[in-house]
Parts: sequence; structure tokens; C-alpha cells
Amino acid sequence: MNKYIGQPVQSCPNILERLIKRVWFILYILSILIPTAQAGEVSGVIGTGGGLVGVVVAAPTQNTTLSTSFSEQFSGSQLDLSKWTVSKDYNTSGNEYSLQNNKLRVSFPGGTNGFMGQPMVLSFYPKYEFTSENISVRTTMTEIARSKVDGQKDNSGGSLCLKRDDSALCIGVHGNYSGYHPDPNFPGWNYYNTYVGHRIAIYVTGGGNVTYYKEIQLDLNTLYSFDFKIFNNSGVWSVAYKDVNSSNWIPFSIPAFAPKSIIGYKSYIQTHTGDGGYTYKTGSITMGFSNFAIETPVSNVSLTVNTPIHGEVTATGITCGTDCTENYPINTPVTLAAKPASNFAVDSWIGCNASADKQTCQVTMDAAKSVNVTFKQITVTPPALLSPLAPQCVEYQANYSLKTKTLVLPVVTLSSTTSLMKVSTGKTELLKVTMPLAPKSETQFRVSAFEVVTSTVQLKSECPVSTYVAAEERAYIPAIGIPITVTLGGKTIETGKAFYQATLKWLSTTGLFEIETVKPLQ
Repeated sequence: MNKYIGQPVQSCPNILERLIKRVWFILYILSILIPTAQAGEVSGVIGTGGGLVGVVVAAPTQNTTLSTSFSEQFSGSQLDLSKWTVSKDYNTSGNEYSLQNNKLRVSFPGGTNGFMGQPMVLSFYPKYEFTSENISVRTTMTEIARSKVDGQKDNSGGSLCLKRDDSALCIGVHGNYSGYHPDPNFPGWNYYNTYVGHRIAIYVTGGGNVTYYKEIQLDLNTLYSFDFKIFNNSGVWSVAYKDVNSSNWIPFSIPAFAPKSIIGYKSYIQTHTGDGGYTYKTGSITMGFSNFAIETPVSNVSLTVNTPIHGEVTATGITCGTDCTENYPINTPVTLAAKPASNFAVDSWIGCNASADKQTCQVTMDAAKSVNVTFKQITVTPPALLSPLAPQCVEYQANYSLKTKTLVLPVVTLSSTTSLMKVSTGKTELLKVTMPLAPKSETQFRVSAFEVVTSTVQLKSECPVSTYVAAEERAYIPAIGIPITVTLGGKTIETGKAFYQATLKWLSTTGLFEIETVKPLQ
């Protein structure tokens, strides 16, 4: 870890004293890097003298949909201790932190000549325990100040960690600038640190060791601000970082960090100095933390339909007016259908993608959603009626057969957006519709056949025709001819026709048209 160069000129007692100090140093650093939730208890040891140990591989970004379960913006003037536990470890009083400009600021002073230069560790635990592996913990970490007075406390900086018992996965910014220095206690000797460097450090603690998996070198003279994240991706724990001004996360998987159970795991953010051996005139450091969040999986999300006026909205599990909220699995597509009241039509939808005729609206439940529909009143004036007996209008008049009990509408106008006839040519169509009386009914008709006659029928402006108004689900029939018959000598003879004006209402529940009004024509 620390190497000495030059020619020793010390006596045996001085060398023995030096060795005793070395043993003390090793024991001291065993207790630096891994804080527990209990104040003053820290354990761990650094691994292989600055070299990298273990395997780190590039990781895919997290593919589980998450929602924020715990968040902290560090606003206000004091840390909310109902949400956080402060762990004061090694030479900290708990007075080294403050809240300023939406940041949790931690400032450690410079040390003195000697071993470690007063190592300090201060950790902050959110009061939140995980119950699922598919989680994400993230924060923004900012180097506010680093004093470079003949060097820095080794590995001074900040970390974001996820831990259980004595094992933790961490990512953070570490730095020290010790370099070579004359040993003030042993003239002619020099010392240096093998951890010289300013870097992003990715490491795992456990079993009394600290294993560095990745170190990304940074410029020694620049203060950095990074977003850090620890997450579980398909059962593999990973870390990621990005510059705060970038949108691109750089992830790494850490297969060696494989806890058996997430129960009891906790996250924490930490500012620390130390673990570098004999350090001369170490400098001060100030770190800032912001935008801390814990995200957990979303399994079901709710869809709420604001209760409409003058109609209702239906979907799977929803009949609104009365039942207007339903939970759906994440990313489920949901189709909402509007049911306007009589003399009303759909005006607009908010919060979903409406169909061309506005009768339905679709939403994908990638998060909790709210939908609103507005109905507007419509005024429909039935076609003006001329004499139904006008010879030029006979071909447009509807007829009812007493023998077959069938109503035939030779010409019906309807919009191409009407779903009833499944016509979708993009324009108003003319149809011939055949409607037999429904079995065991004297008032309801079913549509047995229809034929598009747009290209073969030439409308005459003076002749009214039957019209289907989709917004009302109602058919207006200006003239229905019903035969007038008499019986003579056992034979039924047709003597003429009686004419009636009628409206038929579409019943979506039965798929039938029901006679709504009948008015005789003079």
C-alpha cells in the first residue's frame, strides 16, 4: 500500500516503533469504509493497493417500470430526521452537514501531519427498507470544494451505496493528491500513496474487504457533478453514472454482488476521508448531495374517468357514471366507449386517443391515468315533409308488408362514421335496408340486409328520405306506406295505402330497432 524509498538510517528501536505504527494503521483502516446503521460502527478493508479486482461488465439499462417510493430534494433549512438516520462515524460530531440551495452539504476540515490525518465518515440512511429486488436508488453528487494543500485525505469524497449486514455495493467520486513527500519523522526517507488519482470508484465491500471493480479517472483540477444510480436488472445488481448535463447513463453490472434476499437491505449516501496511510498536510473537502430517490416496481396502475354529465363511459371494469375507477396491469391498452344521453353527442376527450367519430378513446396504462369526456347537446330537425303521395317521390318511400311483416327502406342516408352498418368509405352513404319484424314482437325490427345504393340512386331535393342520426342512434322515416285492404268473397284486396311518419330507436343491448313514435300523415 505505502512504499518507502531511500536509505534507512534509523536505529532498531525507531524501526520497531515504525512497525508498531504500521500495525496500528492497518487495524485502523479495517474500520473505515463500511458504516452500519449504528453510529460509530464502521468495518472494512481496502483491497489490492489500488489495483482492480473482480469482474465488471457493461450492463443494459433497467427494463422494469418503476415509480418513486421515497424522494428527497433537501429543501428547507434542516434535514427531516423523520425520514433520515444520520450515522456519525470516526471523528464526526454530526455538525459537519447542512442544507443549502437544495443540497445536503457535508464539509470535512483538513487534517494534521501524521497517520490518516483524522479520518472522518458521515453517512445518511433513508428510513426505507426494500421488499423487492427490482429497485433503483439514485442521487446527484457534487464536489463543491477540494483544498489541495500538499495533498488530500486518501479516498476522500462521497459514495452512494446499497448494503445489507457487512456487504455493500457502492459508486462515488474519490480523490487524493498526495504524491511524493519527504518523511518529516525520518530524514532521508520519502513516502507516496499508490491510490493517487481523482476518479469515479465502483466497489463492493464484504467479509472485511473492499474490492474495486472499476475506476474511471477524472481530471485532478476539476470539480465534478454526477448522477449515480444502483439498480437491479433482471436479477443482476448494476451501477450507472452520467454527467448531470447529459442524458446518457453509463451502466456496469457487478455479478459478484448477489444477495440472497433483498429483505433488510438499506441504501445510504456517505462522505468520507481516510484509508491512505501516512498523509502530510491533508486538505479539506465539501460534498453536496441532491435529488435522492428510491424507485420500486409498478405492478398495477389506476385509470380514473371523471364522472360525465349527459352520458356514460364504459370499459373493462368501468361503467361511469357509477363505477369510474379501475386498476390495470402496467402497459395494458384500454378502450373507452362513450354512451351519450338522448339528444347529446360526444364533444371531446381529454387524456386518451379518440377515434375519428369520437365514440371510443384508447389509452395505454404505462402510468396512472385520468380521462375526461364532454358531451354536447345536439338539435336534430327531421327532414321537412312534402306530400308523400307526390309521384316523383314514390321511389324513396318506405313500405311495410303485412304479409311478410317486413319494413323496407329503399333509401337511407347515414354518415360513413356510423359503426352500426360498418360503412367506412369516408363519405355519407345511401343504403337500402331490409328490416323484418323481430320474432314475438310487434314493435321491434332487426336489420337483415343492407345494400349500398349511393352510385345508383339520384336524390331529388324535393323528396325527403329516411335518415339515420348516429349521435342519437335513431332513424327518422318521413313516410311509411302500409297497405289498406278489404276482404271480399274470401279474398284480401289492397285498395290503397295509408302513410305514417315514424322514428325508430336503436337498442344497443339487443341489436334491434324499436318503434319510438308513429304519426299518421294526412
